[in-house]
Amino acid sequence: MARGRGKKMVEAIAGQVVPSTSTASSAGPPSSGVASVPASGASAPASGAKNVAAPSSSSSATTKNQNHYDLIVIGAGSGGLAAAKRAAQKFNKRVMIVENAYIGGTCVTVGCVPKKMLHTAAEFKHKCLQAERMGWCGATNESLHSSVHMKFSETMKNVRAYVARLNGIHKTNLDKAGVEVVRGTAFFTGPNDISVKTWHGQSDLDGDGGNNGKKKGQNQNKDSKVETEAVDAWTPLSHDSRAVYAVMNHGPQLPLHVGNYTAERIIVATGSSASRMPQPGSDLCSTSLEFFADWERLPKTCCIFGGGYIAVELAGILNAFGCEVDIVIRRDVVLRGFDDELRSHLQGELIKRGVNIKINTEPEKFEELKQQTPFSTDDGKKFERKQFTAKSGRAKGQIRVTFKDKTEKVYDAVLQAVGRKANTSGLGCEAGSIALSPEGAVSIHTYADVHNSMVNKPQPSADGTEPVSTTANDGKDGKGKGRKGKGKGKKGKGKGKNAEGTESSAAVPGAESSQQQITLYQSKSNPSVFALGDVNDLIQLTPVAIAQGRQLIDMLYGKGDFAITERSFQMYSSAIFALPECGVCGLTEEQAITQFGKKNVVIKKPVFPPLQQWALKPEEKEVAFLKLVFKKSRRSPGNADAMQLVGAHICTEAAAEIVQSLGIAMQKGITKRDLDLTMALHPSVMEEIVTLY
Repeated sequence: MARGRGKKMVEAIAGQVVPSTSTASSAGPPSSGVASVPASGASAPASGAKNVAAPSSSSSATTKNQNHYDLIVIGAGSGGLAAAKRAAQKFNKRVMIVENAYIGGTCVTVGCVPKKMLHTAAEFKHKCLQAERMGWCGATNESLHSSVHMKFSETMKNVRAYVARLNGIHKTNLDKAGVEVVRGTAFFTGPNDISVKTWHGQSDLDGDGGNNGKKKGQNQNKDSKVETEAVDAWTPLSHDSRAVYAVMNHGPQLPLHVGNYTAERIIVATGSSASRMPQPGSDLCSTSLEFFADWERLPKTCCIFGGGYIAVELAGILNAFGCEVDIVIRRDVVLRGFDDELRSHLQGELIKRGVNIKINTEPEKFEELKQQTPFSTDDGKKFERKQFTAKSGRAKGQIRVTFKDKTEKVYDAVLQAVGRKANTSGLGCEAGSIALSPEGAVSIHTYADVHNSMVNKPQPSADGTEPVSTTANDGKDGKGKGRKGKGKGKKGKGKGKNAEGTESSAAVPGAESSQQQITLYQSKSNPSVFALGDVNDLIQLTPVAIAQGRQLIDMLYGKGDFAITERSFQMYSSAIFALPECGVCGLTEEQAITQFGKKNVVIKKPVFPPLQQWALKPEEKEVAFLKLVFKKSRRSPGNADAMQLVGAHICTEAAAEIVQSLGIAMQKGITKRDLDLTMALHPSVMEEIVTLY
């Protein structure tokens, strides 16, 4: 979105609320939504934003406004899609979703999906070495491993075609669910109000004929206008750079459509974007977004700054494809925050495969070289640097990196993978009374806030005659009290209107009270606004965003009985699709010792070469790394069989698949005895896990 240029498009209507007359489904709460007082400890709104009250049910008798919705979702990524479809399909709500790039979000378009596809392609290089040792060879008996090469441009073309198909499928699924799709960049103009800017051409990114996602014959927004704004650059609020380029290619004068909308509730699901380093010339470098969206030629040399999972994943992929890769980190080991032994093991395997790792250093500056050194690529053509970055404005020539120790090295490409930041810039958070964290994420209520609110003393109701609870029973202790009605929790009984007390219900909105009932993922300063996924900066994983979206919708419009609990967000599985692959679930050894004490933690570490590498030479084999973290039983600390598995850290082929299975077992509290009672499958990697005698 062009910021600070052209005419002011929309006058803020802060404080104005257009009430809804839509009838809630029988399963839903009253239209009053969540009440008005934030929980204790809520942070102040950013930049002077004020706490605001949610719309009252008394305002719902006005005439229906076609631009008013039960729910507006900003961002059609994983969390936004899950929330929008569930609200429309399960609870028959009128829902609009706004997306300024491709539907599907970062994960589908420029993240998890294309990354896993390239990871799969990269694995074949190592498979060729194994195949050669097993007796396979080329058509003329040449070395299979040395003769194969990567046609990178063809690979990227196929990956992007697959991703585009997924974008279309997600758009079709929204249409089937009855969700109205508006293409453009949304920003708040009031606590319950947004405006959406749509540039010419942006409305047809999914091939819907420029109908902006609306069905043929559907009324367009009457409270809108079309203007022309001078644009020399456009910074996306969301994810896909190619959408930005499509807009910029229309020239400096772009027809601009501005639509104004209101909603009872608004979900912010704008995701996150790659951070940039502060050193001079860092704008010459690419990020993971530009790698997936723009790169069409494989560079001969590449430097990757950062030691997180994105950096090690892309390093492994490029290295397998035939690129000379340097990883540069400020510390001495990659993957900060993961288990220490897993980190060291993976770093050693990366080095064995040919990735160079420069430790304890950082760049001082980046410079683009005017004189290029030509070289050949996978298809024998001269390297066309414009194919790299011409769309995004990054360097078209080689880049000279000067490090802090004054050494220099020239690379054909430089990637930055130094973290991600929440997409809240340009969102109009001040106008929407939305508080932000110091890191720029939407400040929301978490499980800790919900638990804290449960111990607060009951507050008087609006008429001062009867005390009411500040939160509904979450079913964990069964002691929540409300005005009337009964609900069963996990233990005991809890009284309260709508207090069903299911384990997953963190709060039940809609109770007949003027007092705030805080809800998970609710803005701490605007109770009508909620945040899902990367933009709330809790856990930046696609399945987590999806679960948050479904959980939130069930809390807002149903009984809060979606089968996700607080433990689900603590004992989750994740993977690093490096080469070799890693999978983790639960606590690291360091975290377990901090939480339970060193004497109560037991570590099991079977280390072995997987049988599928039987044909490789000893120096070529990759040792499988398995590390299981157990917690001793409080009741019988001397009983080894009663130890509970609380952490699993794996580095080997198919580690992600293995750790997902362990994650299911860990959710159910699997013990060492449970593993011992399981008959092993021989020969397999999992066999080592159930034979830890």
